[in-house]
Amino acid sequence: MKVIFLTNVIRRMGMMQQTMEKLQQEGKLDNACACRWITDATVWEDKWHKELSSSKLVIMKWMGTGLDTPFLQRCVSLLKQLRLPFYIDAAGSKEGELAQGLTPEQLAVIKKYCMFGGEINYSNLWLYLQQLLQGETITIDEPNPIHWCGIYHPRASDSRYSFLSRRMGVGRFDLPDCDDRRAGSTGRQRCLRFQQRHAA
Repeated sequence: MKVIFLTNVIRRMGMMQQTMEKLQQEGKLDNACACRWITDATVWEDKWHKELSSSKLVIMKWMGTGLDTPFLQRCVSLLKQLRLPFYIDAAGSKEGELAQGLTPEQLAVIKKYCMFGGEINYSNLWLYLQQLLQGETITIDEPNPIHWCGIYHPRASDSRYSFLSRRMGVGRFDLPDCDDRRAGSTGRQRCLRFQQRHAA
């Protein structure tokens, strides 16, 4: 089942490409799935018509200008004409987002995978979309709200967090396990550096 991901956001392109290739190498994701880099200068050509027409679902992350470039107008027009399911996140533009052929519940899940980010969520997004298109029972883990920051000091006593506990209903935040794969390689590196700097 071919899913096409289009974007003009470098970091998102890198993460989606990386997770897609890894899943394809492991035989977990259809090799027809693809990531494509686009910009406001991308020109509409026959190759785009052929590729999008052969897809089963299109996801786009677009930042910056609105969806009024000639390429994007042709793209949206074709998707609507072919009645292909799609979701376009155009944050910061007047359009905001566009979608077709997906239920509100499905869109909510897709948005959470994208919003939470990180390797595990992008990998699961690919797998979720594949299961969705194949009509399978969804067995993929739900979006994981990875915590990128928190309050922590290795030598702080629990009493120092009593104010937060009383005022905000939160307790002590512990540093995550540096070997936890969900943190991603960058998260593990930061974790290890933090522990080295603050070792007792």
